[in-house]
Amino acid sequence: MPADVNTERPGNCRVFSLHSNFPNPFNATTRCSYSLAHESQVRLRVLDITGAVRAVLVDERQTGGTYTIPWDASRLSTGIYIIEMTADSFRAIHKAMLIK
Repeated sequence: MPADVNTERPGNCRVFSLHSNFPNPFNATTRCSYSLAHESQVRLRVLDITGAVRAVLVDERQTGGTYTIPWDASRLSTGIYIIEMTADSFRAIHKAMLIK
């Protein structure tokens, strides 16, 4: 797990979910939260509007629970980005707006 992972709450999550990043819109940094129903291979990526991968925040096997991952976008341009989460066969996306 990356050294900057902020929160992990193992436990009774019953569904997979990707929560909206907070704050959104944001300036430079935001936090991405998600829940896993059970142990899964997780990938959390940030894509630009053309579909190019701009960051990989998580790419590892994790136990079930709720996680919060910080995203430092200070080197990216103002714009809309897509946060994409996959865990086993689950896939979800959310839009994030970076404003500088």
